Amino acid sequence: MTPRRRRLAALLPPDPAQRTWALATLANTTGNGMFYTVSAIYFTQSVGLSAVQVGIGLTVAGLCGLLAGIPAGHLGDVRGPRNLLVGLALVEAVGVAAYTVVDGFVAFLLVACVVVTVDRSANAVRSGMIAALGAPAQRVRLRAYLRAGHQRGHLHRPPSVGSLSQPTRAPRTSW
Repeated sequence: MTPRRRRLAALLPPDPAQRTWALATLANTTGNGMFYTVSAIYFTQSVGLSAVQVGIGLTVAGLCGLLAGIPAGHLGDVRGPRNLLVGLALVEAVGVAAYTVVDGFVAFLLVACVVVTVDRSANAVRSGMIAALGAPAQRVRLRAYLRAGHQRGHLHRPPSVGSLSQPTRAPRTSW
């Protein structure tokens, strides 16, 4: 194994299941990071919501997500985290796709509540998945890998996404 390949291999957990989970975390947070970059602009510029409406909608959605975490974590403990996470990911994918047909505040609020509730529920269930993937001595190290991937995912946004976040209208020059 070349020195470069050894350095790259050291960035991921040695266990194949943990490595897959770390790469999935990186992919998920990269997508979330790109979504966060452009979502407020999309909702205000394309959908036509005001910044206040977006803020209120995301606040209400956040409260829904906050309430869902504990029951979802318990359900993951009872039913098993793997299948529940797959189901939550599918529901979240449909919810995110539904953002494309949002045409007003009420629709935005409903979709945001579903997406954030499912996202926060999945976050609670992920802890059970970490427990299932590693022995107690390995969990801290696995969490460190996942945290590093999580942070890297939010930082790793292609330059093209940043250019999408630029204003499309000329700025107002007189008040």
